[in-house]
This record gives sequence, C-alpha cells and structure tokens, in this order.
Amino acid sequence: MVVVTALNDPARTWWTDRLGFTPFDPNGGDNYDLYLPTTVIAATLETL
Repeated sequence: MVVVTALNDPARTWWTDRLGFTPFDPNGGDNYDLYLPTTVIAATLETL
C-alpha cells in the first residue's frame, strides 16, 4: 500500500482523480490522508 498526505484540497483532488488514490475516511471532509493498494499501481501507471 502506498500512503500519501495531500497538502490541500486541489492536491487531494489531483491524487484522487489523476492517480486513483482513495481517502482513508471517505466521509471526512478535510481528510488529506490517501492510499493506493499496491495491486493497482501497474494498472494506474499504464493509464498515464
């Protein structure tokens, strides 16, 4: 699992929309901790 912390709302949007990261707490409005399972990294890179 890859874990990142976005710096702000635009960065969180970039991580989630562009690279497919998921918030640890999808119901948290100001949650900037995101994750991406390692099993989908190769597929994510192929889409770039």
